[in-house]
Amino acid sequence: MYHNILTQQDCPEYDQIKKVIKLLRAFIKIDAIYFSKHLEEPSNNGIITVLISKSNPHYYEEIYDFSWKIMKSYPEFSFSFYDEAWLKAELEEGNLYAIMNCDDSQLLYSASNFTSVVDFKKIKPKKLIKKITKRFKRHNLESNIIGRDLRYYNTDGRHLSAAYNVHQQFRYLFINISWFLAGDYTGTESLEEQEEYLRKFSIVLGNTFDPEKKEEWFVLKQLDEARTAIQWNKEIEPITKETIDIAYEKLAILKEEVRRVIDKYIKRVKIKLDDLVSVNKKVSELKK
Repeated sequence: MYHNILTQQDCPEYDQIKKVIKLLRAFIKIDAIYFSKHLEEPSNNGIITVLISKSNPHYYEEIYDFSWKIMKSYPEFSFSFYDEAWLKAELEEGNLYAIMNCDDSQLLYSASNFTSVVDFKKIKPKKLIKKITKRFKRHNLESNIIGRDLRYYNTDGRHLSAAYNVHQQFRYLFINISWFLAGDYTGTESLEEQEEYLRKFSIVLGNTFDPEKKEEWFVLKQLDEARTAIQWNKEIEPITKETIDIAYEKLAILKEEVRRVIDKYIKRVKIKLDDLVSVNKKVSELKK
């Protein structure tokens, strides 16, 4: 059953979305498909969220392995594949991806037996906001704890250890903000791959190290090299103090950007939940 955007042919994304859904349904057993706009400055037109059916033979994380051609053919969209049980479990932990990207107004397609992934009537806004704030603080604390030893490495001139320390701080920050914007994150140790993943949901955060700027990209590569040197005892070119200084400046900027995005995210969540509570209240009053 098609919904909303797919019944409105004047929608700018109408033709592309229709083709994408047809392709997805040909390869995957699907419960529902949603389309939502990015919270941050986008790299494309929006997010297509696909809920995988229980009867699908592949787990949702495996879908990426054989649907990459579809995603590559439609770079105007960011794709997220989940199953309903996972989204609901994550919602209990304060992950509000489903609330921001999977409400009935964003529904494009659903199977005949599908019901809404989120029961907004049961949502308690204040409780959810507390959960999301608590989770952000916990993840942010992890990054700060890692960074406590950085000054000692710098004082002693241990640039390799300093680079690895900064690398780990970047990784935790990328994972933290990806969880908020994408609903999930990539566990890769590579900062280059972390940025590539995040870039699908935020051009600013995903270009913390701009691949078009040689000096910045060299620093990112040096941080990734430092990680392999520490973890795998690999011989690399010496890390310079200049690399650490540039990386640390970038780290300070990223921390500010993450804080800004989280504040923006929480405000949007509050507005959306307040609107939904108001609508549900009016519907209940009309039924009386």
